[in-house]
Amino acid sequence: MVSRLVPELKLEGILTAIEVVSRLSAELPLRLVIVGDGPSRGEVEARAAAANERAGRRTVVVTGPLDDPRPAYAAASIALGMGGSALRALAFGRPLIVQGERGFFELLTPESSGTFLGQGWYGVGGTGAAALEGALRELAREPGRRKELGDYGRRLVVERFSLERAARVQETIYREALAASGAPARRDALASAGGVLAYKVARRWQRLRGTAARDDFNAVAPRKPA
Repeated sequence: MVSRLVPELKLEGILTAIEVVSRLSAELPLRLVIVGDGPSRGEVEARAAAANERAGRRTVVVTGPLDDPRPAYAAASIALGMGGSALRALAFGRPLIVQGERGFFELLTPESSGTFLGQGWYGVGGTGAAALEGALRELAREPGRRKELGDYGRRLVVERFSLERAARVQETIYREALAASGAPARRDALASAGGVLAYKVARRWQRLRGTAARDDFNAVAPRKPA
């Protein structure tokens, strides 16, 4: 898992993963590596330490933040995540269990991909530990299944989320805009430009007044001076 360690959206799934992997490690060769930092790091580390003590070995490793998390994705056999982290795991050809809220865990397969392409790489509601345990058992016991789903995920992310595809989509938008003619199109363009300018002016004013939001729960925490 490569994730911000924060209460919102993330913590529930992280703690569930710690408990499930710790329990399954008695019968399956599993180790959970959690890469990231945030205000919930202390709670995550405490829960990991307790799980390791019960298991009698390091079944959960909390690395802290990595400036470059690519080695973590590359070293994984199975990835667990949501949003951008899920897509990065797919880019490395790793089978993916999508994490969400209120017990949501679902394995990415050709059958489930339509759900995530429609609603995003996230979900709400599920059976929690039971769902995660089922997916981990399937992947841990079947190397062929891991490769099959890893290869599928890699193809999916290249076809749908690569820079090449983004460039094609952007080119199509530009061509459609150029093909549009007449006053309505010009008015729309002016309205869009005006809206952007108004937003930038408002943000500048908020910053000058000190009322602009500086962070959110998913932003990277600023480094403390040495």
